[in-house]
Amino acid sequence: MFWVHLKEYTEKVISKRFFLMPRYTSRSDYSDYDDDEYDDYDGYDYGRLKKSGGVVETRSVWQNKKSSTTTTPSNASSTIHSTPRVTSGSSSVPTPVTPSTSLSSTTQTSIMKATPSQQHIAKFIADVERSEDVIKGATGIIKSKNTVNVLVVGHVDAGKSTIFGHLAVLSGSVPLREKTRAQTLADTYNKSTFSYAFLLDTNDDERQRGVTIDVCNHTLTLAFPELGNDYSTPRTIFLQDCPGHRDFVPSLIRAVSQPDAAVLVLDASPKEFEKGLSEDGQTLEHLQLLMIFGVKHIIIAVNKLDRTDWNEGRFLEIVTVLTKVLRKDIQFGGGFTFIPVSGIGEDGSHNLTPGNATNLPEWVRQHKSLGEEIYKIQSIRSTSQIKGEKTSPTIILYDVTPDTYEGKKVFAATCVVESGILQVSDSIVHIPSMYLFQIVSISIDGLETEKAIAYDTVTLYLAPDKRVTKLCNNCDKLDSSIVVKEMPQGSCFILTGVLLQQGPISKGVWINNMILATTVKALVLVLNTPQGISVGDVYDCYIGSSRVEARIHKINAQINPATQEIIRKNPPLVGKSAYVRMTLIFNVAVMIKEFSKSKLMGRMILRSDNRSVGLGKVERISEK
Repeated sequence: MFWVHLKEYTEKVISKRFFLMPRYTSRSDYSDYDDDEYDDYDGYDYGRLKKSGGVVETRSVWQNKKSSTTTTPSNASSTIHSTPRVTSGSSSVPTPVTPSTSLSSTTQTSIMKATPSQQHIAKFIADVERSEDVIKGATGIIKSKNTVNVLVVGHVDAGKSTIFGHLAVLSGSVPLREKTRAQTLADTYNKSTFSYAFLLDTNDDERQRGVTIDVCNHTLTLAFPELGNDYSTPRTIFLQDCPGHRDFVPSLIRAVSQPDAAVLVLDASPKEFEKGLSEDGQTLEHLQLLMIFGVKHIIIAVNKLDRTDWNEGRFLEIVTVLTKVLRKDIQFGGGFTFIPVSGIGEDGSHNLTPGNATNLPEWVRQHKSLGEEIYKIQSIRSTSQIKGEKTSPTIILYDVTPDTYEGKKVFAATCVVESGILQVSDSIVHIPSMYLFQIVSISIDGLETEKAIAYDTVTLYLAPDKRVTKLCNNCDKLDSSIVVKEMPQGSCFILTGVLLQQGPISKGVWINNMILATTVKALVLVLNTPQGISVGDVYDCYIGSSRVEARIHKINAQINPATQEIIRKNPPLVGKSAYVRMTLIFNVAVMIKEFSKSKLMGRMILRSDNRSVGLGKVERISEK
């Protein structure tokens, strides 16, 4: 009987320790907040633990039901190791829930067989610390991958989709029959010059309106062996073609991962370049967004020069104006290159690939082609992103849909690996829903792979994981629409083993260098807003890939960005181009990393009335 009680107690400890997961709700009352003390502000409904005699009553906020269990005698509890919560900076090593080593090996084996859920715990925890072979293999992937992530931005109608649709045809990334089909569709829509754009803009609304509405992901393969060995190895270019219209900037902000470089497309037509830089244009806002996205190099494609009869003076005028904007107005510290092109030019008259400027003026032929410049983009991937985060990957969710894989029910999740190494068969848990999944397949650019590493954009095929159902929520029996609804864009996945090591995810607990929080201090650049920003203002805040409501609780200081010296303390109002440190409170909690730990999860954009009013980075996160 003793071992029966011990078995039951072991199961209940696991259930109690890992099942009480907080769900947050919306709250907008900030009046009682004290910035200096970082008073506890949250919108959570925590599971409560009440002890009465020998009965432990637990209420699961996920299942909205009560369960009562009877504790075992105290002498049995001494044979169980609990898992201590580890906070940031702690040096203690958490101990998994396992039978005590004081028990005989025969007894341990008996308990493990009697408790099937525990058979997987050791493996899940072991998976957190990737083996040296796995790390070595992932490092090899970095060195062998000829892949770069390129962000494509520009004012509406600048010709982004046309340029890259044309480049896809020239590079052989799109079959000629697809080009013929796109031309037929363009004629059907009475937009004959949009045939190249239709190769990328595949949505009916996009084709009817003639503009990109959502961020579209495409893959090009570039190689120019005629230029020598430096250009002979095929390189895969992962494009994120972004909408140019102001109405669709939010989708740009939330969908962009970590680009290696960006291509800014400008319209050189008379008055069109100036329109993009005007108050109603998007060129300036896109450049500001590139800064917060961490872009270090911009290729500037000056398009539609054929409409100016390839006027060199117009090209130089654009170069002069935009260089001033980059260096002085927005203080861009990276590199940039200007390339003259025509998205719809005939062979020899577009300068999109080598040898296709033969019919153009001499000054154009002195510039490299757009394809050459893109080919030479350097990847920002490094082995430090693997070794530094080898304990566990963080995966950011962009979209999830019900699907099937080899005849079985799965969920197809489009994600970006923010850090670390991800493998097929990994058990992962979604935050905040706490649904447990096993990765049955990983797809990159439509090709299945065994591993994914930092900055990979992937499709994960996820099957509900029923091996350790007591740890989290089992979604196997739930309607797929309910599961999808509870997995919003901007949420994330972590390894199940991390949850086992560190215990329930709640406010104030660090995990994978991130924390569930509602209060941050951020360094913010104020953009072109007529009324400035002031204490008490509420904005749409895009932090990482999440969207929340943020209230400015306090403007702590206005600073000199060059020297970091304080110009004013606690100003109630600041205007355009001011750099300020401020305290913000979100209406719901989100998983956040400091910008120094993750440019993707620590970036912040404030928007109001369909305009970006501030760009920032998270410097400090409240642990309360």
